[in-house]
Amino acid sequence: MRRFIVILFVLTVSTSVYSQFCKGDYSLSLNGNYYKGSSSSGVATNFFSSSGENLNACLSIEHYRTSKSYVGFGVDFYWGNNDITNSLLSKKFSQIENMNLKSIKLFPNLIYGYYLQIADNLFLNINARVGYGILSSNFNSKYKNYQHPYGGTLDLAETADENLSFNSSDFFGDFGSSLSPEFNYFFSDKFGLCLNLGGIGYSILDWKKDLSYWKVDLNPNNWRLGIRYIL
Repeated sequence: MRRFIVILFVLTVSTSVYSQFCKGDYSLSLNGNYYKGSSSSGVATNFFSSSGENLNACLSIEHYRTSKSYVGFGVDFYWGNNDITNSLLSKKFSQIENMNLKSIKLFPNLIYGYYLQIADNLFLNINARVGYGILSSNFNSKYKNYQHPYGGTLDLAETADENLSFNSSDFFGDFGSSLSPEFNYFFSDKFGLCLNLGGIGYSILDWKKDLSYWKVDLNPNNWRLGIRYIL
């Protein structure tokens, strides 16, 4: 789908219907992404697997201060549900750990953007965002240890010799900033498609412990497709 949109941008740059932003204009944007996937690695005796689904969505309004730049306000929403399994098997013992992480993030932010007109109806936007939001996470881990003193393989019907579980819920205040490119293609003077290509971001989760991180994400799996409407 994302490749099709990119190809559509390229093939239609010569059409004559286009939008031209003017000072004082307002636009409303909505874009999002849903991704579900899994991966695994290792061998039968030392195996790791992960699976998950993630939803990103962003709603924003922009005000064009000049014909090339705008300011705005947006709200980003993130939801994730990810499972991880790690197993270590031998003739004398077997260890299996199952982990689940659920996350929800609500992130209000201020926007400054600048756009370049590539063709009559195709634009490249550079968006800078800064904001403060709330990240809620719930982590659950279950660990089982099976002993095989006489050798043999794991039988899941066996009673575990050690059975541990751990659960935690946390709330974080998340201060973040990002810089991201975005293509906009307009079918008319009011309505168009937008494709956010990810970008680079910096987040601070804990000021006292200096818990922060940089993130560079241009993975097509995380590109956000949406609409933009000039009010």
